[in-house]
Amino acid sequence: MNDTTVTQARSWTTPRRVIIKAEVVHLAACDPRDNARFVTTKLRQIPQWIYEHVYCGRGEIENASKNSIPASRSIAPAARASGLTSCGCFLPPRPTS
Repeated sequence: MNDTTVTQARSWTTPRRVIIKAEVVHLAACDPRDNARFVTTKLRQIPQWIYEHVYCGRGEIENASKNSIPASRSIAPAARASGLTSCGCFLPPRPTS
């Protein structure tokens, strides 16, 4: 299931779109489990593009940086929560269709 909705927190000056991706994951030798993702954004591209290129791309960058930094020097959870680990993100070209 993929869907979008619009919401506005009291502290936000403008409403933001929430992209919802929900699926059931089936892994070998495991019971099926729900896998829900919620991406809040002000970007205007189509939801699928934002999810696949921005959200998933950011995760790949974070995983790569975690794997290249020794555990004793990894980024502190507070810095990760503040978004500092996504500073190296880039946006690929917009789809033409």
